[in-house]
Amino acid sequence: MWSKILTASAAALFGAVGAMAGDLAPVQTASTAEADAIIASEPARAVPKIWAEADYLLWFERRQGVPLLVGTIPDSMVNTPNGLTGAANPLYPTNGKIDFRGINGLSARAGGQLTDVYGLDVGGFVLEKQNVDESFASTGTPSLVRTYLQPSSGVLQNLFSARIDPNGYPGSVRVHADSRLWGIDGNVRREWFHIFADRNDLLVGFRYINLAENLSINDRSDLGGGQFVNTVSDNFRTQNDIYVAQIGLQSAWYGYGRFDLGYFAKFGLGGARQRVEISGNNTFTGLPTENTGLYTQATNIGTFERTKGVAVGEVGFKIGYHVTDRINVQVGYNVLYVSSVVRPGAALDAAVNDANIRFIANPPADAINRRPNFDFARASTDFVAQGLTAGLSIRY
Repeated sequence: MWSKILTASAAALFGAVGAMAGDLAPVQTASTAEADAIIASEPARAVPKIWAEADYLLWFERRQGVPLLVGTIPDSMVNTPNGLTGAANPLYPTNGKIDFRGINGLSARAGGQLTDVYGLDVGGFVLEKQNVDESFASTGTPSLVRTYLQPSSGVLQNLFSARIDPNGYPGSVRVHADSRLWGIDGNVRREWFHIFADRNDLLVGFRYINLAENLSINDRSDLGGGQFVNTVSDNFRTQNDIYVAQIGLQSAWYGYGRFDLGYFAKFGLGGARQRVEISGNNTFTGLPTENTGLYTQATNIGTFERTKGVAVGEVGFKIGYHVTDRINVQVGYNVLYVSSVVRPGAALDAAVNDANIRFIANPPADAINRRPNFDFARASTDFVAQGLTAGLSIRY
């Protein structure tokens, strides 16, 4: 199309120059009406009346902070005063973060035009449940420790799960974390001014997002050749149900040939129902089970709920290639942001009043400090998920 228009325009230009100079032979020119006819004869890329798309996702969630859960100390320090308070070498996490790395998922969306101006769309995404499992076992060398902060003294303490002789014993620690994210949304669409794009649609709609996560720490110490075993478990579970009303803009550039570019931005305000469940237990062979762990005591065990105002934003773009007039393959990138969620790592309080813990040797008297505790301000953080998309769309 552009070559035909340029040819017609060049012919008209040279014809005009020749007429003004008077020394060029007459040139056949194309009128404006002829150029318009050329444009009209080219098939325009039709706006789809009904469309559907599906994409594979490879997304990454923002890592959640967590205190040191498992460490080790040099054998030379174990049976010295520094063995109880010396800084442990981290085994997990090594950087203070739980990282779920790349998470696979799927998204799908469908829509259609109700009139030439108004339309509807609905869609959603789901990421697979991603797990992190880290297990550490020792016959006593090296020593394994779980760490906590003693609030009465402000000193970091090492609790042995496996310890070298003398008075040594084998043990193990297992850390499990998981995360599951999904969401749906629907929008009314209205075609808007064609500013900086071939098509712009205003969006008004509703969105729901669900983020559910777990963190558990389980250790076992064999204190008597299999006859006297101590097990300790701490469990943190969080649930975020997010509801927002949203507005947005979706734009399309039809580009050249078979390529096009799409972009969208959505912003929503609403509320989140946040729930945190904390539980624990410890057992000694031959003794009743206690419903407390190390980071889970009577001061923070239970279920905590609140409703919190939140903001949600998402932006993304896609580059498409038309395999046929109706089938398009596409790749892109999305970023999803939520202003407030509760996460297990942030809900864990590493300050522990160990005065009444039966698996702590010779705990100091401390009737003042009610730790660990739970605080929504500490457990809450913002959240980002982002990553690649690749799929196809069908348009009619």
